[in-house]
Amino acid sequence: MNGGGFWTGAWTLLVVVAAVAAVGPARQEERWTWVDGAILAAAALVYGVASTWILPPYHLALWPLTSSDFFQYCECVGALLQDDPAGFVTQRSWFAALLPAWYARSAGVIGGLALAAATSQFVLGAALWLWGRSVHGRFAGVACVLLALTLAPLVVLSRTVTFYPEAVAAYGVCAATAAAAARFRHPVAFAAAGGGITLALLVDVRGLYWALASLGVAGVAAVARPGRTTVANLALLLGPVVGSWWLARAHTDPTSPGLVRQTAKFVRHVQERLGHPPTVDEVVDQDFLWGREPPWEVPEALRLVAGLARSIPAGSQDVPEFAAALQIHVLPWALPVAVAAVLALAGLGVGAARRARRGWQLLALVGPLVPFVAAFPQAALVLTHPRYLAVAFAGLPVVLGVGLAVVGSREGQGLPERARLPVAGLLLLGFVSGVLPSWLSPVAGWRIPQTAEQFPREFQQGLGTVGPTEHRCRGYVDADEGAGRRWGGYPPPP
Repeated sequence: MNGGGFWTGAWTLLVVVAAVAAVGPARQEERWTWVDGAILAAAALVYGVASTWILPPYHLALWPLTSSDFFQYCECVGALLQDDPAGFVTQRSWFAALLPAWYARSAGVIGGLALAAATSQFVLGAALWLWGRSVHGRFAGVACVLLALTLAPLVVLSRTVTFYPEAVAAYGVCAATAAAAARFRHPVAFAAAGGGITLALLVDVRGLYWALASLGVAGVAAVARPGRTTVANLALLLGPVVGSWWLARAHTDPTSPGLVRQTAKFVRHVQERLGHPPTVDEVVDQDFLWGREPPWEVPEALRLVAGLARSIPAGSQDVPEFAAALQIHVLPWALPVAVAAVLALAGLGVGAARRARRGWQLLALVGPLVPFVAAFPQAALVLTHPRYLAVAFAGLPVVLGVGLAVVGSREGQGLPERARLPVAGLLLLGFVSGVLPSWLSPVAGWRIPQTAEQFPREFQQGLGTVGPTEHRCRGYVDADEGAGRRWGGYPPPP
């Protein structure tokens, strides 16, 4: 980001912070009421609609859909749709393919992937609001959702026809429900946390990181007050997790690559992409796949993964593609996120009346955030592609939103109580949508749209194929056409 862009961004953020501080919206509500349920539904709707239909044309050029390894995802969904188990790519999750395959019954393979991505954005919006609400309050949740709309990798995720949208949504739910368990410590929250952990474990082998972090957060909350409720809370939390292991055992191909094998493949790919001689063999002696290996082998799997990660070479900044993505998507957010993190950590629980809950608020923020932070070096500094960035970036809106909410957490000051949340929310929406021109706007001068990969477009238009995998996908798409399963698609970007 050039000097002008830096100072424009800094000035915009000062204006936003000053405006929110003047409104004073951030009372930290203790009890969960029907109002929270209504706002949760509204947040999911606003984020889903804005990130799927309104904002993508500003961040995605030439074609409304984008993909990575498109043929593998096409083959997985087509295999489920056509009841062709041999066609399913074992590297991918059968559970992640269920939603796009369900949509594909009427919209075809490409339409199924697209509609599942859109649905995942609605889920992610709800998760972001719940996480922010659990950490600080209703306005923090609103700020998390709206500020997420300014992060291009998260917006582009809505048009990404892979299983990444489902995975990121599952990670968001996993983190948010664990935060809710830490903050509210209610039986419903513990059951929800167990469900969120289950989603993360089933949707992708890397979901183990999010599951472990959330299990630690919710587990601490469950045993914090020893008594008769402790056993019940632990049962509600662990019951779905135990069930997910047996579910995965029943539906996961035993030959599927697990966490260690997939990490080895990723490290080897990075080494080759950066021009380094590969030092890692994709075939490893010991692997870990949820539902196939016993849970007590998790520590050894994490040790092996850590050893593989040390083989990742530096120097992606020398590759023009990655250097450009770093400049566009990552560096502009370094200062805002750093400032918001300081505000959030310093401001949570300020005041004598809040000291008792300060530790729970910090746990609800920091604990579920750990895997997102851990994913950041590989996503932002090794292979800076939007699909990788989206995984790490899903935690950034919470830091930004809570930091902004802390600024206005001065009870009894600002506008009348009932006016604070709607006025502050509309004000922030104005900056995010570009109605109030600013650095946060989708048409801000520092933003550069991403060029969409063309594979989905070529297949939808009936263009040629190359290899056996492409031919299999071509067959599924042709079968959709013959059965009348058509998807008109989103309007292309202007």
